[in-house]
Amino acid sequence: MEFEPEKLGIESVTADEALVLLDQMQGLCFSTVQEQILRRAIAGQTYRRMAQQMGYETDYLKYVGSKLWQELSTTLGQSVSKSNVRAVLHQLQRQHKRSPVSTPKCPSKIACDWGDAPVLQSFYGRQRDLAQLQQWCIVESCRLVMLQGQGGIGKTTLARQLAQQFAEGIDAEQGKGFERIVWRSLRSAPTPLEFLKDWLLALDPLAQDAMFSDLADGLALLSRRLSQQRCFVVLDNSESLLRSQALTGHYLPGYEGYQAIFEQLVKEPHQSCVVLTGRELPAHFTNLQAHSNAVQIYPVESMALEACRSLIGEIGVNGQADESAVLRDRYSGNPLSLKLVASTIRDLFNGQIQPFLASGIPLLGGVQQVLGQQFERFLPLEQQVMDWLAIYREPITLDELTHSFLHLPDMAVLIEALDSLWRRSLLEKVVASDGAPPRFTQQPVIMEYVTRRLIERVVVELNGVTTSTVSALSGTMLNRHSLLTPAAPDYVCNAQKRLILQPILARLLQQYGSPQAVEQHLRQWIKSCQDQLSDCPGYAAGNGVNLLCLLKGTVEHLDGSGLALWRMDLRGCGLQHSNLKGADLQSTRFTETFGSVLCVAIDATGQQLATGDTNGEIRIWDIRTGQIQHTFSGHS
Repeated sequence: MEFEPEKLGIESVTADEALVLLDQMQGLCFSTVQEQILRRAIAGQTYRRMAQQMGYETDYLKYVGSKLWQELSTTLGQSVSKSNVRAVLHQLQRQHKRSPVSTPKCPSKIACDWGDAPVLQSFYGRQRDLAQLQQWCIVESCRLVMLQGQGGIGKTTLARQLAQQFAEGIDAEQGKGFERIVWRSLRSAPTPLEFLKDWLLALDPLAQDAMFSDLADGLALLSRRLSQQRCFVVLDNSESLLRSQALTGHYLPGYEGYQAIFEQLVKEPHQSCVVLTGRELPAHFTNLQAHSNAVQIYPVESMALEACRSLIGEIGVNGQADESAVLRDRYSGNPLSLKLVASTIRDLFNGQIQPFLASGIPLLGGVQQVLGQQFERFLPLEQQVMDWLAIYREPITLDELTHSFLHLPDMAVLIEALDSLWRRSLLEKVVASDGAPPRFTQQPVIMEYVTRRLIERVVVELNGVTTSTVSALSGTMLNRHSLLTPAAPDYVCNAQKRLILQPILARLLQQYGSPQAVEQHLRQWIKSCQDQLSDCPGYAAGNGVNLLCLLKGTVEHLDGSGLALWRMDLRGCGLQHSNLKGADLQSTRFTETFGSVLCVAIDATGQQLATGDTNGEIRIWDIRTGQIQHTFSGHS
């Protein structure tokens, strides 16, 4: 904020003269915050107005101000307050004849334009993050730094704390500090020209040459401004400039000029530093980093345990160390999530963590909102990948993921989708020490969110069974994804039943009122699959049977003839008096333990089933009872 001397005058005393007077008399030098309070008090501003313009909380400024008035009162030997500071300084000026205004002994002050920067709040941990960013911005003179991470992870808070340290003159005594701090949010997605004009005015509020209509002219002016003074600029929420429902990193139509702006920052020599925060990395940044040491990309990761404990402790939650560790891991050290759940623990559980942990993984409104914003930007293939990872529950390889799709995707396209999700900070990668292929999974909160979305869609699809067409059924979540993976370890399969199938049944029971009504509805779903999906098989009918088995335990008189009954889990479940003639039982597991099934045949009556497995054994089953009638072993 620039002040006009005549508006700040204490009769004939300006704020600059007052500061020099205090320096000459007592050698007083003030912090940036103290100086701004003094200047604005001289101008007659209220603390509330100061807070709005400086980006601090009002109570914090009152606290700093009270310390400032106490210090001045002690030094000057008379009572000084916000209300009488102008009169006191005017009296000092009359008592002390002095030479014209000279340069104070303090380091030169930093001009700050905080724009719509968030209010400075408590800051926990991340000292290593700050140290690395200071190294890049101050020592190594990086020109472009990207803070990238998922929503709520603390990118903006980290950038705000870094900017505040620079505003308070870190390394200014050695001439390494910044002369101007500028903060701008890109949330409203200004066009490149609009943004450039606003930025240039922020860098030089008195400039008369910021009127241009051509991006190239604006870029030339920008290079000049950034070379004339050392500026630290934060551009928050850069993901707003990127396309949604597209692979991550591509600019909105008409916003390609931002690529030219950022590349100009790197190409042209200057002494300033620009920091971007965003959930997604612009596609060309990786190439910029590869060709210039002046570009750095910093992934903002989860908060450390001690920092998380401090955060929830300030809110009023002080649990045992192991409880805090579980809470931190369950919400992946995400500060936003932890703030929300800590408030809930304080208000509903009297500050006790364990009862809250016993309730599962609640997704409070703010968490759902942040994740929902990210998921709205997905391509359909990215959504399918996230659905499969949530279903599997455990890390899986690229090969396992690929062969789960109903129709094998193009490998190059699938890798592009994985890369896009990785850049959005929505995947976790597990690398084995034995050189095995990497495996992919999700953080617990993200997996819980995806699972809930999946359940909601499945219930909607089951409810629409009577009006579904062939094309509608074939494109359903239930047809494209198996909700169970019977080949997985038992604990995984049990988790899928408990966390996916049982909640679906619970929703259906709540809606239809009785197990009998739900059974009838699921049978109608299987009948619709039989009528409409005979030529385009998928997971739909097998999912229906798995739901029936979990609901009933034993399923009788099921007509599954001609159906694709893939990935059924029939362990402990009988299909008595049922017709499976011509059914495809791919990847189905039975109660008896035997090798992987290589072939299946059903007799003409539909009463008996023959299976051949990798152990060289042929088994004859009674389809009505689910029992083995004969086992034939091959010769060794």
